[in-house]
Amino acid sequence: MFSFVRNFIVMLALLSPLVPFWGLTSVCPGDCPANPIVLGNARVTAWRALRLDLDSLNHGEVHPALVHQWLEAASPDVLQMLAEHAMDPTLVLDAARILAQRKLVPTSFFSRLATKWAQSPRREDFLSLRVLAKEKAYIIRLTGQLRARSDVIRINAASILALGAHSEGYKALLAHVASCGPQLGTAMQTLAKMGGEAERIVLEKSIRAGCEASVLHKASGEILFRERFPLQYDLILRRDPGETRYQAENGMYGSWFDFIRFYEQQGGAKRFGAFPLWIKSFRQLTEVWPLLPPEVSQRNVDALIEFMDNATTRIQSSPSVLWPMSFSDAMKNVQDESKDGFGKRVSAAIRILEWTSGLPGRVNGKEYRPFSILSPLGDRAKDGNWRSSWQGKSGDTLVIEWFPPSNVEVLWLASSCAYQPQAKLNAVRMTVFTADGEVQKDVSLNPEAMFYQRIVVHQKAVQKISLQIMSTTQNAPICITELNASGF
Repeated sequence: MFSFVRNFIVMLALLSPLVPFWGLTSVCPGDCPANPIVLGNARVTAWRALRLDLDSLNHGEVHPALVHQWLEAASPDVLQMLAEHAMDPTLVLDAARILAQRKLVPTSFFSRLATKWAQSPRREDFLSLRVLAKEKAYIIRLTGQLRARSDVIRINAASILALGAHSEGYKALLAHVASCGPQLGTAMQTLAKMGGEAERIVLEKSIRAGCEASVLHKASGEILFRERFPLQYDLILRRDPGETRYQAENGMYGSWFDFIRFYEQQGGAKRFGAFPLWIKSFRQLTEVWPLLPPEVSQRNVDALIEFMDNATTRIQSSPSVLWPMSFSDAMKNVQDESKDGFGKRVSAAIRILEWTSGLPGRVNGKEYRPFSILSPLGDRAKDGNWRSSWQGKSGDTLVIEWFPPSNVEVLWLASSCAYQPQAKLNAVRMTVFTADGEVQKDVSLNPEAMFYQRIVVHQKAVQKISLQIMSTTQNAPICITELNASGF
C-alpha cells in the first residue's frame, strides 16, 4: 500500500508544476509520510532547529565524542550546511575535513571557504583544506614555495601542506626545528596540532642540542597532552577556537602544556592516569615556571585542576548517539526545545535532513541558473539559510535578474517564516521579461508548504522575473525564504 501511494505521488509530481516529487536518496523509516509537503516541512523544521543549535554543538553538556559521531554520520548536504553556516571555526573545519577527505564536494568549495575565513587566526587550517582535497594546482604552488629563500614563505607553505596531511610539509617543518630556524613559532603551532610521538622526539632532541626557544617546550607538552588525554584536548580546542594559546606569552594553556611535560620528565610517563590527582598535591611551582610570579603559577594550576575536573564530568556522560528509530520520534525530538533534549534534538535533525536530502529544489550543476536579486534585502532569499528571508506584504514585488540573459525552465520558491505568527503566501503574479517582450501569469501556491514549490517559466533569454504578492492568508508580511532556478 505504501509503495502504491508513493508511486502515485511521483506520477502527480511529474504532471503538476506545483507539487514537488519524491526523490529521497536515503532510507526513511516505515512510518515516513508519503506526502511530499509534509516531508518538505519536516526538512525545513529540522534545518532551522539544527541552525539554532549549530554554534552550541561543541559546547553542549554532552560527551565530546558525540560531535564527531554526529559529523561522521551526517549526509554530505548536512556537512556542507555546517561548513557554510556555522560560526565556530573548529566545527566548520571538522565538517569540511570530512567533505575534503571523502571528496564529497568540488575543490572550489574549499577555496571559497578559505576566502570567507581569510581573516581568521586559523587561516592556515582553512587553506590546508585545499591540500586535503587534492587541489593539484594549489599543491604544486605550495611545494614550489618550499624552495623559497624567505623563511617566512617557506615555513608558511610547509605549515599549510602539513595541516593538509602532505608529507613534504612535515619534512620541511622538522628540518626547520632541527636547525633551530627563525620561524620556530609558526612551525611549532603546526607540529603541536598535528604531530605525534615521533615529532615530539625531534622537538626534544632540538631542545637538548641547545635550542632555547620556549615554544619548543610548549609544543612538546601540547603533543603529549593530546596523545595522553585526547578527549580533554578536544575540549581545550573548543574553549580556544581562535587559538589564542599561540599568541599569549606565558598564557594559561601554554603553562598547562609546560606542566604535563614536566610531569612526564619526572617519571610520570608510566602513570598518566594519576596525573589529575598529582596536580592537586603539587607545590614546587618554581621548578616548572622559574620566571613567573608564584601567584600566577598557582592560578594556572588551579585553572588546570578545575578544567580536568569538569572534563571528567563531561566524559562520564554517554558517548553514544541516541538516533531516532522512527519518523514520528524524530519529529517529536526535533521540536523539543528543552535543555535536556539537546542531544536527541541534534540527532533527530541530522536524521531528518538525511531522510529528506533528495527532495527537489536544491538545483546543482548545469541546470542551475544563477541570478541576482534586485529588491532590497532580497539576498536573504538566496543565502541557503532557512532562518532568514525576504519579507513583503500583499502588492509588494521581488525582482530577480539574469545577466547575461538565461534560458529558465523552473523557479523553485520556498515561502515560510521562521517566527510565528506570520501570514502565508497563497498566490503570486509572475512577469517574465525577455528580449521578445513580457509574459505574465498568476500562480497559485500551497500556503502550508514550507519547502520549495515548482513554478514553470519555460522561457528563453530571460532577463528579469518579477514576483508580485497577490494573496496572503492574513494582513501581515509573508516570507520568501529561498529561491532557486533551473534551466534548459
